[in-house]
Amino acid sequence: MLTLVYISSILIVILSVIFQNTLLFVINNGNVLKTYSKLPQKTCEVLKVKELKGCTQIKQLQGTAYTFAICENQLDAELGEFFNPFKYFGLNKISGELKSYNLKMKNFNKIEFKNLPKSLKLQPVGYGFKIRKDTHVIVDFYIINKAELIGYSVEQFEFHIIHSTFTHVKSIQNPKLLKNPTDLTVIDQNEFLLINSHQQSHGIKRSLEALGAFSGGSIIKYNDGELTAEVSGLYGPKSILSNWDKSLIYVLESFKGKLLTYSRDEEYGDLNLKEEVNLGFMPVSLTQIPKTGELYAVGPTQYHTILANQLANFAKFKLDLPIPFQVQNIKNETSENIFFGHKYQLTEDLKDNGESYLLPTDIEWVNKGEVLLSSIHEDKGALLCKV
Repeated sequence: MLTLVYISSILIVILSVIFQNTLLFVINNGNVLKTYSKLPQKTCEVLKVKELKGCTQIKQLQGTAYTFAICENQLDAELGEFFNPFKYFGLNKISGELKSYNLKMKNFNKIEFKNLPKSLKLQPVGYGFKIRKDTHVIVDFYIINKAELIGYSVEQFEFHIIHSTFTHVKSIQNPKLLKNPTDLTVIDQNEFLLINSHQQSHGIKRSLEALGAFSGGSIIKYNDGELTAEVSGLYGPKSILSNWDKSLIYVLESFKGKLLTYSRDEEYGDLNLKEEVNLGFMPVSLTQIPKTGELYAVGPTQYHTILANQLANFAKFKLDLPIPFQVQNIKNETSENIFFGHKYQLTEDLKDNGESYLLPTDIEWVNKGEVLLSSIHEDKGALLCKV
């Protein structure tokens, strides 16, 4: 049965490539304001691609020149999902990485984790952080290390990392609640909200689960070492985000192409569904501009996603099919001139027959007029796009 679904999905993809018609919806309060069938082309500045290869999450440290990227180890990035024997047998020996990118200096630095226990193997899959400001700027990182949360403090002075201290948050081993956490948002010093994407499995079933074909997704609250299930039955949640005062929680339900907005009770932290918005494509990541509150979502179109997730797992597979992706402002009515997407012209050193495509994994608003995209496309790790 799964094989038939897989084959039919590929046929649908091929048809969608032939009869390609990328749609973009501008939505405000659940009402479709404008529809675009063709998106304008923009030229993207390519960052140090080799430095960001295998990086799947990028987050801006507001008020500083730093952007942080979380990356899988280079062996995973090279071998891919199906051809990596270490993933099959759980023998990954190369740890994941957390890197910092200085927007002013245009350079990358790997954050060196000092004082880590020798028994701890860092394989981060998602993270969040909170800033504590005093004489120095102290950043508390909270990292999903498979099914474990760890904490790590980095002290900064004039944007130079001068000291780091490892603190271990209570190890979480709760297979019933915390199955496969992929992203988190920090509420305060002791509280996080995490999302589970799907059960861990292999082969075609894993690929279908990665698309969110089963309702195994959930929102889990971590508070002072305790786990509680807040929301269940989600289809393929990919990204979770909180607004500036933590009163609203945004979740992308990727498989259904929805943005879910939850109101959060200030006293008890309970979540209540406030709004559902159909985006018209399969979003994988969400970002918000702090000053305006505008939300942007990025992701390939629905049928392209099915094929892309299958083929991108194969080592050295060169994806030449046109894989359009969309970036949209969800709430703003007057934003038609700041859309970018569909097909990107890359700089000369990375052009592939004049043009290339990418499969976005994350989007982050990093500066006024700039958006940073990460990608799982081979040899193309990140793009800095002016919008």
